[in-house]
Amino acid sequence: MKLTSDEKIRCKILVMDRHFLYLPLYLAEFDGPKFGKRPWFNKIPSKYLIEIARPPRESDRTDVAVFGHLMDARLRSSEIMFAACDPTAILERPDRSAMMAASIVASSAFWAVDHDADGVQLVSDLSSFDTILCYEPGTTSNLIARRIARRDVGKLRIVRSTDEIPQLEKLGAGTLALSPEILKITNLVYGELRPGEARAKIVLDLSTTNEFSNVLNTVLFTRAEVVEKHPDLVAGVLSALQSALIAIHAGHPMVKAAAEHNYRDAFHLDEALLIAANGNVFPETIHVRRDRWQRASEFYFISKAMAEGRDKTTLTKSEQTKAEEIYQASVLDARLQEITARSISSGFNDALETSDALSVARRIPRWMAAIMAIVVVGSFVIGLVYGATIGSAVAKFTVSAIWIASFLLGWLLSEQMGFRNRPFLNTWHWAVMFFGGWAIGEKIRLNVIPGAHFMPGYELGTDLATLILSIAVPWVFGLSFKRIIELRKQT
Repeated sequence: MKLTSDEKIRCKILVMDRHFLYLPLYLAEFDGPKFGKRPWFNKIPSKYLIEIARPPRESDRTDVAVFGHLMDARLRSSEIMFAACDPTAILERPDRSAMMAASIVASSAFWAVDHDADGVQLVSDLSSFDTILCYEPGTTSNLIARRIARRDVGKLRIVRSTDEIPQLEKLGAGTLALSPEILKITNLVYGELRPGEARAKIVLDLSTTNEFSNVLNTVLFTRAEVVEKHPDLVAGVLSALQSALIAIHAGHPMVKAAAEHNYRDAFHLDEALLIAANGNVFPETIHVRRDRWQRASEFYFISKAMAEGRDKTTLTKSEQTKAEEIYQASVLDARLQEITARSISSGFNDALETSDALSVARRIPRWMAAIMAIVVVGSFVIGLVYGATIGSAVAKFTVSAIWIASFLLGWLLSEQMGFRNRPFLNTWHWAVMFFGGWAIGEKIRLNVIPGAHFMPGYELGTDLATLILSIAVPWVFGLSFKRIIELRKQT
């Protein structure tokens, strides 16, 4: 069945949860008019409508389950076209149609958190804790925890995804949390202490240890049929992700704005981004490097063996062969390689070609576009008002001022709130600004300056003008207040 011209092709990117480590995805999706940033850096064809979503059932919020949902989906019956998860999910459940399209997290971004760091220098030292908080089986968190505890699985305490830090606060000393939630960790480590409360610490940064550094931790999977039938969609998503990674490494202000927009607990965002940078968490490019994939394969096979109580330091020949075959099939696919190469080039070229790196604002400067719009509207207003045969010069000047002020305020609020990409809200906004200005003009005409007709030849009654203002004034003040709050959060 063919789509009509105005129908959108819906696409879901499935994620395990709203983890901070998925920041490249949320930054790519972010709509930030202040930075000239549009969703997906304007790289997605308009016929697609993309949503980043979690599995509806909490029991499905694991790496293996998310990967399984993607692989079980089919284009004719499902909107799921991508999934972000641990790449070793493909070792757990091999599938020939799986494509590793982009690297998102380049190191095992987990931090061991407790109130006492004494004596902890190596990963093996973490086994001394009485309780280890981790996620459900099928997650990287659970595999790391089992590797640390070995056969002593009684130490493990399963918690819901993203709930390990609140649980650590409840359980107190002697409990270790293995967490990728660096925002929650920094809030705990740097936040205010309650009376008698001990300061929590990061006892070990796993991403910098010999066992877990340079281990490919999260990739964006897709299916071969998506690459074949929607290459422009795949190219757009990958190009946007590449631009997002460049923005993160460049420290662009849009990164903080996107994080604050997507995560309510971004109280110590600077510290979280610094810790992520020190751990080489985010890769330089979306390219899925062979060495990082090999490290991920080693992590998977060795961790599984150690979790079962077996000593293992190297992979068998069959394990090495399996890992290499998967890499060749899911990364070195000719169609995917061509799209990936173009996407990486697109991301870097965009950064080099614009004076404001990574901004996707139009080539005409925004101040020039604003002046042009003011000139056009101003000419219309002057012609309308001074062409009328009624009203004094003061009345005409007053009406001109109201027209121009309504336009400027409407344009400013529309830009700041990002209404340009939201047709319904944008239409409503300009209707409120137009009729609000008209109502103000009528009030002035009736009570202050007779003859100050906002629309010569047309008049609003007192009751209707009052009704319009009762809608327009709260709307303008509400948007202004919301923007002030956002700006304060960014300072």
